[in-house]
Amino acid sequence: MAAVSEVSATVTDQTDRPFSEVARGYTAFRTNDVLFAKITPCMENGKVAIARNLRNGLGFGSTEFHVIRAGEKVTPEYLWYFMRTQNFRDEAKARMMGAGGQQRVPAEFISSASIPLPPLPEQHRIVEILDQADTLRQQRRQADALSQRILPALFQEMFGHPNSAHEKWPSKGITEVCWPRQWPTISGKQLLPEGFPVFGANGLIGYYNSFNHEHPTIAITCRGATCGTINLTPRNATSQAMQWLSTILMSPWSHRNS
Repeated sequence: MAAVSEVSATVTDQTDRPFSEVARGYTAFRTNDVLFAKITPCMENGKVAIARNLRNGLGFGSTEFHVIRAGEKVTPEYLWYFMRTQNFRDEAKARMMGAGGQQRVPAEFISSASIPLPPLPEQHRIVEILDQADTLRQQRRQADALSQRILPALFQEMFGHPNSAHEKWPSKGITEVCWPRQWPTISGKQLLPEGFPVFGANGLIGYYNSFNHEHPTIAITCRGATCGTINLTPRNATSQAMQWLSTILMSPWSHRNS
């Protein structure tokens, strides 16, 4: 399961083993089979991949995968993109069986699911467009990751380390120029499909009918696995209770009107 990336939806690691070691206790598949994670939270996270570059055309993996083989009327790539869609995974989640962290998508859901089926030439055209979009998405993610490393370094080069004096710029305590605070928040159950934007640790997560940040606000997650994640909210936004954002207003006087 760890060899399938939920980010790229591809198999990122393969190892060779003697057939006798994998003949039992593993799920077998062939080249171009689609592997769909059945167990939570792997399924919700998007662990779906096409089996490629298999020695002798045969592979073995976790028993927590459903194996779907494309027939003559559908391409593996089109099937792969379809099973990655949020709607399909939401339907799969609703059909999960089991308790707690052992919930799984039953085989009956896969066998009874329906898929839009345009002609093969149209499937190829759709896949080509989605491949281009996926490439742009990955490039954007790489650029964002690069900027996260470069921007702090550039700031330090220009203004010096925050804990050291700078020969050109005076230093001030952060509470002298900003106003740290935790505002009242809302729960995820209160989110609406439209309204004022709501921010969690991973950015925009929904909308609400009121706001608690009248001005652009730096929101820093202060609890949980995403502790330290930073977002900049726009005007008239709010923050989600599950993340408990610690906020710092850009303007020291703007809290008077918040």
